[in-house]
Amino acid sequence: MRKIRKVDPQSPRDLEQFCELMDDLSEGAADKTLLQRKIRDFNAREDCCLLVCEEDGKLIGSVCGILFGDFCGDCAPMCAVENVVTHHDYRHQKVMKELFAELETWMKEKGAKYAFLCSGNSRSGAHRFYQEMGYEEVKGFKKRFL
Repeated sequence: MRKIRKVDPQSPRDLEQFCELMDDLSEGAADKTLLQRKIRDFNAREDCCLLVCEEDGKLIGSVCGILFGDFCGDCAPMCAVENVVTHHDYRHQKVMKELFAELETWMKEKGAKYAFLCSGNSRSGAHRFYQEMGYEEVKGFKKRFL
């Protein structure tokens, strides 16, 4: 049975499996001590939501949202969506649909007017999924500092 929940930074199993997910995403998860502190800090914030999908004791997907204010119109917050990853053995099994549904519920409860995310040019399967979920493709830019 699947369950959507927050990552427990005190659980060695959660940390290990979350690192595996981040490796699937970026081929280089953070140091576990740093990751533990970041997850604890992230979970304590009202403007951040880090969710995982667990099935039979295994973390199989992750997504996070970060709200920030806007200065236009009604000044409602918007949400950046990041760290979108499904474990490679569980892709195409609606894991991310469940995670996005839960994250979007949180966003709406927080009054977000819209969400946005960035995705690498080569991730065409992910792009189809985002469009199926109602996200529009727009042009964006990013600049790396490290």
